[in-house]
Amino acid sequence: MSEPLTAADIPWSVSPAAVPTLRAGRDPLTPSEAAPAPATTLPIELADATKPTGRAPKRAKPGRLKQGRDVQLEDPEPWADPVDGAALLDTIAATFTRYLALPNHASTFLALWVLHTYTFAAWFTSPFLAITSPVKRCGKTLLLIVLGALVPRRLFASNVTQAVLFRTIEKYGPTLLIDEADTFVRDNDELRGVLNSGHTRTTAVAIRAVGDDHDPRAFSTWCPKAIALIGKLPDTLADRAIEVAMRRRTAGERVERLRQDRIEAACAQFRRQAARWAADHLTELQDADPIAPVELHDRAADCWRPLLALADHAGARWPALAREAAKALSGVTDDADQPATVLLLGDAQTIFAARQELSSADLVKALQALDSRPWATWGKDNKGLTSNALARLLRDFGIHPAKIRFGADTGACSRTPGLDTPLPDRNTGTTPITTGLKPHFHNWNTRKAVPVAKPRFRPITAGFVPLFQLQRGKRRRTHGSTSDGRRN
Repeated sequence: MSEPLTAADIPWSVSPAAVPTLRAGRDPLTPSEAAPAPATTLPIELADATKPTGRAPKRAKPGRLKQGRDVQLEDPEPWADPVDGAALLDTIAATFTRYLALPNHASTFLALWVLHTYTFAAWFTSPFLAITSPVKRCGKTLLLIVLGALVPRRLFASNVTQAVLFRTIEKYGPTLLIDEADTFVRDNDELRGVLNSGHTRTTAVAIRAVGDDHDPRAFSTWCPKAIALIGKLPDTLADRAIEVAMRRRTAGERVERLRQDRIEAACAQFRRQAARWAADHLTELQDADPIAPVELHDRAADCWRPLLALADHAGARWPALAREAAKALSGVTDDADQPATVLLLGDAQTIFAARQELSSADLVKALQALDSRPWATWGKDNKGLTSNALARLLRDFGIHPAKIRFGADTGACSRTPGLDTPLPDRNTGTTPITTGLKPHFHNWNTRKAVPVAKPRFRPITAGFVPLFQLQRGKRRRTHGSTSDGRRN
């Protein structure tokens, strides 16, 4: 008779029924003790090859439901008859002013933006719609709701991660309406990067590794996007957006109260008419090349180009209305909207116009004293601009510390070669900003040496180890050893 098999000889796991036999020191498979039953009745079962030996395989729960619910998007059925584009835009603009108190020219822009979502296949640049307000209860969410009743394939989101965002856009191609963006967009660099990429069709791509083989796959980020938040968008998003700055209504402003349960049905006809007009004019819009106002810088002109093309094809008064709105909403901006570095160079030019040499400490004081400027409250703690922060802001312009002499004092200041070169104006792209910074500044340390205070008492030592200390006229015993090595 051959030697009996043991559990160690085969890749099996022992069932609980065999545990008492093994604990008694007997082999459960010896011929004298094994029952002549089929193999399926043995107290030993095959282990899952993917699990460690000794663990029972997990069983899938039958009938397990997915979390959440399916995303459902609506494509409106086109209107049966041809549609007058100018009349359609008039109707959409009137819908916004009917329920909302809007800034000047905002209804014109909003009507064009709604129509651009129906003709999205014709464009290579899509402006973000930024809905901002300084405080709550200014109508941002209400504006998103009216937008949602007018645009196709609308998808609301009050929070979204960057991974979900590009997968949703790739699968559904929605018109994305993001609310509460101030709670999750500003501090999320990856999410901002995905949103930024969706401004232009060519760059609207996110690459991710997918599957067990980590196969690189491309996901689209190209879709119309409206973003509502308290405060301002981050600079990179704001530069790709057209802003509608909402505010609270005054006591004299009257609008019709919106019934949110009826707005969908009230706008159903407008959605169908927009779908028909877009289908009839899509080919013509793809070849359109409208002339943007000269008051727009390059990025703003890119944002308005599809909207101006829509206005030109709609005709009537809309070409003029669209260009007036473009100049009002995206034209030459004031200094408060400039990047901090450009604003700093302009302010420094003004300060150095009256003085040719200035230390960084004096320059910081002069900057903080300027009215309507951020330097007095610069930084996270609003403590004001410092010499180190000044150096960081100017570093990208080639300004680095260097030692120079101011009278009898020597300080670390910055030499500024090359800053006479005109910088392109961010607003118009034509009028240069000449910094005129020839002086030297940065980290001028004029503080004199601080004398080191003498100790208030001196230790009394016996041998090499302190034994007693006199402090304020009192005799205090300290731990240590005497000169002969004995412990005291």
